[in-house]
Amino acid sequence: MGDISARTPLKLISPVLERGWSFRQTDSSENEWYPVQKIPSVVHLDLMQNNLIPDPIIGMNELKTEWVGEKSWTYKTTFDVPSVPIGAKAVLVFEGLDTFATVKHISSAENLLEIDFDSALRRGRELEKVHPEYRFICHNGETGRLGVRKAQYYWGWDWGPVLMTAGPWRPVRLEINETRISDLWAQIDVSKDLSLASGKLFARINGCEIISQHETTIATDGVADVSISLKNPELWYPHDYGAQTLYDITVDVLNSEFQLDTISKRTGLRRGELVQGDDEIGQSFYFRINGIDVFCAGSCWIPADNFIPRLTAERYRKWLETMIDGNQVMSRVWGGGIYEEDVFYDLCDELGILVWQDFMFGCRSYPTWPELLDSIREEAICNVRRLRHHPSIVIYAGNNEDYQIQEQYKLEYNFADKNPESWLNSRFSGGKYTTDKTVGDLHQWNVWHGTQEKYQIFDDLGGSFNSEFGMEAFPHIQTIQCFVEHSSELYPQSRSLDFHNKADGYERRIATYLVENFRTTTDLALLTFRQAYIHLTQLAQCEALMFAYRGWRRQWGQARKCGGALVWQLNDCWPVTSWAIIDYFLRKKPTYYAMSLVLRPSAVGVRREHYDWSRITVTANGSIDVAHDVIDNLSEEPHVLAARLWIDGVCVSRDMDWPQPLKYLSFEDRGVEISQHGDELRVSAMKPTKGLTFEEREGVLVSDSAIDLAPGDKQVVTCSGLKAGEKMLSWTFLGQHE
Repeated sequence: MGDISARTPLKLISPVLERGWSFRQTDSSENEWYPVQKIPSVVHLDLMQNNLIPDPIIGMNELKTEWVGEKSWTYKTTFDVPSVPIGAKAVLVFEGLDTFATVKHISSAENLLEIDFDSALRRGRELEKVHPEYRFICHNGETGRLGVRKAQYYWGWDWGPVLMTAGPWRPVRLEINETRISDLWAQIDVSKDLSLASGKLFARINGCEIISQHETTIATDGVADVSISLKNPELWYPHDYGAQTLYDITVDVLNSEFQLDTISKRTGLRRGELVQGDDEIGQSFYFRINGIDVFCAGSCWIPADNFIPRLTAERYRKWLETMIDGNQVMSRVWGGGIYEEDVFYDLCDELGILVWQDFMFGCRSYPTWPELLDSIREEAICNVRRLRHHPSIVIYAGNNEDYQIQEQYKLEYNFADKNPESWLNSRFSGGKYTTDKTVGDLHQWNVWHGTQEKYQIFDDLGGSFNSEFGMEAFPHIQTIQCFVEHSSELYPQSRSLDFHNKADGYERRIATYLVENFRTTTDLALLTFRQAYIHLTQLAQCEALMFAYRGWRRQWGQARKCGGALVWQLNDCWPVTSWAIIDYFLRKKPTYYAMSLVLRPSAVGVRREHYDWSRITVTANGSIDVAHDVIDNLSEEPHVLAARLWIDGVCVSRDMDWPQPLKYLSFEDRGVEISQHGDELRVSAMKPTKGLTFEEREGVLVSDSAIDLAPGDKQVVTCSGLKAGEKMLSWTFLGQHE
């Protein structure tokens, strides 16, 4: 980089310091530095790149790499700095250092930059000893993390490993500027009739054409603002409810001669409301966007990797597009992970996914010493400022399940006392009783956890908004084969598979739900059994969530009794048996397809109380019971009930209700036939068939899976990505191997 003339228009110069780094263990007796491929990175990735540790997600290698989190690590690089003009300054910008970092910059011919990363694991333990006045309580992982503002899942969770990272995990860059824009935002209200958008802007708004442009001066406090009014604005809607119109907001800082700095952000205009009105049950809890009530069906999001720097923009897009393809409209960014990367929210804006944003607190009673509170306050301010222009974000929530800790451990707290100082002087601050189904949102874990209710009554257990619930299932056999190192470990209760399931008591819980609902076999020698066992766990998950979503969507149409349902969870951070409906490698479990079916814009549902159809009128954005108590004297023989919804000659939705539990039914000799015709798989069965599931093959996409078939009801599944001459996808269904 050459010199910058003082008369050159001085814009932001921001080279990213990506290459030329090296690292070593800080206290190592050997002064050997190892190369870093590029920054952003974390130490585990760099150790793997240099063949110094095995891949932690394979086998039981997590145990072999635990030592990494106990050590301190140092990164260094050198860089060139151009001449800095009079009146300008050069600033090193670190977008993310993980976590306790000491930066040393030696200004010389080389400009040496060195960063020491202390062990967050050790620091957390030390902080706990320094503050005995607090009662450190947490679920999942060790208590030392409570005083450390680092993504909480790194300490391990009931679906994730203990991998304590360190390093420059977000970009490092050099900025040279005379005047810098530190923030850009808009405060715009959309009128109730949606005809006017007005408020304050700190920029000019550009799209394909300039629709509004203003000049203003900078006040003594460094803030410049203008007023704006747009008639009949184009609004931003969730997908399937309207367009995702976005506007560019650009601000330029000028002097008499030059442009000193410029910055742009993309935003959308929408009227968002959380409706919490009194109803016949208690208090409603649902979202209204631009005057439209939205049933917020979707899923909870955890970080999609333990090593965030290897998540590319392309991978984020693939993850979020699965939500759109699966008819999901809301993603909950869970409070034990990270305030997500910018690309995550940009994509949610673009795709029309509503975001429920947790602050980063989860499953614990947090201490409140002054320095920690100051850090938390700054953390909240910085992230809200960073995210507030995104139209997709419709709610900020305080934490994940901290109130349950208060209840379980009987920490003192007075809900009626709203004085923050009173809360700080107690051992807890929080909200109403967490199991109250009549107000706020609800985490319903009495299926799987808690009282382990039968999943057939899932919908009766829900509240005004169900923001967590779920059922575990094994990932597909291809994913299991990826992390199991020896073929002798390819059976359901092997050490490797047990290690890749972090849920407490999962053996008993999986066994309970399988034995209650399905026929099982004891033939452990057959590969077909292994696959059948995997399929049974997936079918249990599929059935549980179908009972939940189908029932809660019906309740949405009944005076908004249920405002939404967010399954725990969409994704995984490593290959594991968990509650995820899509595994680490983006392989969809059958539940994904079952959810997609019940969440179609128009959907039909059938349960044992409903036996026949009559001509009906369905209220838009609602539901209706079309028939009930029609058949009173069924014989003792089990009957399968099927429903189909046809619009303009096209079957847009289907559902089948089976006698429960399924273990009492025989599924042999189903007469299933599948034939391939180009990109189509044509499917039929002679007898009712449960859970026909296709293999999830890399690079191959199917439009449907986990299909229930009725006799004579032919289904067509689109299959894209199969190469000429490639073997057709394998498939299985319940009872195939009876």
